[in-house]
Amino acid sequence: MLSDLASTQHLITNHLVRISGDTAVATADFQATHLLPNALGGPLWTLGGHYRFTLRRTPAGWRIDGLTMTADWADGNRQIMERTTR
Repeated sequence: MLSDLASTQHLITNHLVRISGDTAVATADFQATHLLPNALGGPLWTLGGHYRFTLRRTPAGWRIDGLTMTADWADGNRQIMERTTR
């Protein structure tokens, strides 16, 4: 879906990792800007919120086994994302 956009920028900050044995939870805040020039509205859609990753240690190293994205705010033309699914 993101490959249909002209450009994206995802900023991730405030990483916090809590390890408990062979599992861990990592959280971070994000801001994601998406660009798709179009004739039906503004070219940008930006949202912000936070990620929660669950991880587990394997013989090959740490692996992500779950991800929850929670958007807290959005601004701009959400319609550009709907145009990428056609």
